[in-house]
Amino acid sequence: MSPRGHLTIAEPQEPATDQHPGEPVALDAEVGDALQESLEAVAPGGWRRLVLSVSAGANNIESELSAFVDGGDEPRSVACDVFDLVEELRHDHFRQGAGTWYNATFSLERGGQLVATFDFDYPPFGGMHDPAEASEDEEEGDADDFQLIEDHRVYPRVLDRLPAWHPVALEARSPAPLIEAAQAAMLAAAPAGWRQLTMAMSAAMYYTETTITTVMPDGTTHSAAGPRMNGRLVRAARAAHLARHGRPWYTATITLTPDGDATATFDHENPPFGGLWSADNPAGDAHPEMLRAEHERLYTGDLDQLPAWHPAHTRPWGVSIYWLDMLSQCAEDAAPDGWRHLVLDVEAAYPTVRVRLRDIAGENPDTDYAAAYEADAESVKITNEARFNVHVYAPVPGTWYSARFVMDQPDHPDRILVDELDFTTRPFTKIPRPGDDPDSDEHRDLLRHDQWRHPRERHELPAWHPSLDDDA
Repeated sequence: MSPRGHLTIAEPQEPATDQHPGEPVALDAEVGDALQESLEAVAPGGWRRLVLSVSAGANNIESELSAFVDGGDEPRSVACDVFDLVEELRHDHFRQGAGTWYNATFSLERGGQLVATFDFDYPPFGGMHDPAEASEDEEEGDADDFQLIEDHRVYPRVLDRLPAWHPVALEARSPAPLIEAAQAAMLAAAPAGWRQLTMAMSAAMYYTETTITTVMPDGTTHSAAGPRMNGRLVRAARAAHLARHGRPWYTATITLTPDGDATATFDHENPPFGGLWSADNPAGDAHPEMLRAEHERLYTGDLDQLPAWHPAHTRPWGVSIYWLDMLSQCAEDAAPDGWRHLVLDVEAAYPTVRVRLRDIAGENPDTDYAAAYEADAESVKITNEARFNVHVYAPVPGTWYSARFVMDQPDHPDRILVDELDFTTRPFTKIPRPGDDPDSDEHRDLLRHDQWRHPRERHELPAWHPSLDDDA
């Protein structure tokens, strides 16, 4: 058994940033002893050194214990549950206005005392994740802005003690960090002798599309697609605009001259990406569900502050774009060549799904192009997953019983719009099957099973639901 005593504080392995002086923190002996006992309890036979690496933010804690054993040069990974002790240490080390640490390393030599180093200045979980990137690069960090915002709520720091990478610090400085990044991107792509550079940046959620326009000394101009901007900078700049103006901006225009002067304007009145998807505006590329989702999850301001065109006015939460894309593929596969305006009606009570697909702008608008009463196996699976996704993520009870989806741009078959979601009408009444009896045991059992999968409270059930009879 190793000797016990106060935990030894080693000098920081990395210099503290200007935002935090990194002063030593006294540790509670009881917690230090408990942590040492936990490490020794899981150590393999013949160990000579244990190293516990910890990273933490909000209520998420990751740890890795490595054991160096006699006769071996490579460490072994050892399972170890230290969540509660790490959480207690972070709480004990919190100082008002100075926060607490994000990363720590605990080292124990056999027969010695636990030695710890604490990092107050670098991001947890290997670094910050850019939500605009779909990269699986192992070198990219896993910490996201909302973890750190929540961590800041629990362990607040004054602004001048926040590292520059912290989302709260980025938001406080915004829009300057985004403007600086846009300037750097324009200069990197600029030809020699340019007279003016302008970047137009449309944004929704974390994502941007940019166009860089170059003006040359002779007055000629050239426009080309620019790079996608860092999603964290975009989020911070739009969140700061929301806090100051009641809504996020949708398009930013940043202009740069050779003498270094930069001007920026932020448009929060008009849709991004050339407008919303619609048959009347085929050039528009703003997905209504993406705009609804960002209002629900990222920029939750007052609905009355949003511009009149914003789709959140009709439904303030978004449907999963992934499952909409899957439904559009099913509809396109079942549609005839030359379709112009597809309407996909769906009714469901788990696990049964009925669909009707029509080209209402075609020569035979009343003709069903897919099975009117039974969906194929793939459509059934996708519909059930889409309904379950709404149940899990949407701020509504249960899920929808029927829905109507519209595809009105043949040149863009992936553009599927949600025309209606019905949470109250009894299913299988809009696409009836000959001989249907809504009060049959078969139908009632389907509705009970649907309630089991997508439960609602009793007071949230429609008056026709058989589960009300069961609970009477």
